[in-house]
Amino acid sequence: GVDDSVQAVVSIAGLHDLAASYFNEGGGDVYTKFLGRLPVDGDDALYALASPVHYVDAQSAAKPFLMINSELDITVTPVNGCRLKLALESAGSNNAHMLLYPEGSHLSYVEYRDFRNVFSGATLHKTINNVFLFLDYQFMSGPEPSASYSDPLVSSASCETLVQNDI
Repeated sequence: GVDDSVQAVVSIAGLHDLAASYFNEGGGDVYTKFLGRLPVDGDDALYALASPVHYVDAQSAAKPFLMINSELDITVTPVNGCRLKLALESAGSNNAHMLLYPEGSHLSYVEYRDFRNVFSGATLHKTINNVFLFLDYQFMSGPEPSASYSDPLVSSASCETLVQNDI
C-alpha cells in the first residue's frame, strides 16, 4: 500500500501558535473571524486546539519541515516559524529548517496580482526554488540544500533569541 501520511511540511508565513501570536502581535478581528472569540488569559484552550505548535510530538518531529518567513512581516512575524522550529527540535527533530527573507512583507514572497497573472516577482521565484530544493532533497535524493538556499538557514540560537524578545 501507499503511505498516505504527511511526508514533509512547507510553511510559508505560517501562523503556528495562535494564542502567543494574539497576545504578542494583536490582530483581534482575524482571530475572532477564525475562532469566534478572542483568547482569554488562562482560557485559551480553543486557540491551543487550532495551533499546530501544540500538536508537535516525536512522530511529527520525525518529518522534514521548511518554514519560510520574512523579517518584515508584521502580520505573522518570524517568531511563529521559530516557535515551531524550536518545538520540533525539542521533540527530537534534526530536520526542521527555517529561512528568513530580509525582504518582503506578509506573503509578498508569493505575490499575486489577479487570477490571470497569479504568481509573479523575483522573490516568488526564490521561494519556489527554495521549496523545490527542499522537496528534491527529501524525496528525490537531491543534494543537501542548505548551501543552495537563497538565504542562510536560521539557527536554533537565533530562534531562541527571537522568541525571548517576543515575550
